[in-house]
Amino acid sequence: MKVHVYKIRKDDFREKKDLHFCTHCKGWYGIPHYGLHCQEDRASDFPIGCACRFCKQKLGVPVTGEYGFFSIAKEWQP
Repeated sequence: MKVHVYKIRKDDFREKKDLHFCTHCKGWYGIPHYGLHCQEDRASDFPIGCACRFCKQKLGVPVTGEYGFFSIAKEWQP
């Protein structure tokens, strides 16, 4: 499984301990995703969507983003 790691900008050097893994979105993010729209299996209501992989896939938007990347394992790979 490929995992998305969301970075907000090029110099975003947060480590695994600073991020949260979302089992539904299959990605690491700066905020926890518990109780969010993606946990209800629906995309964000915001016009520009949401950074999470689930929302981007639902909206047909590329999931890698400008600063995000994919890793093969669930484990953190800087």
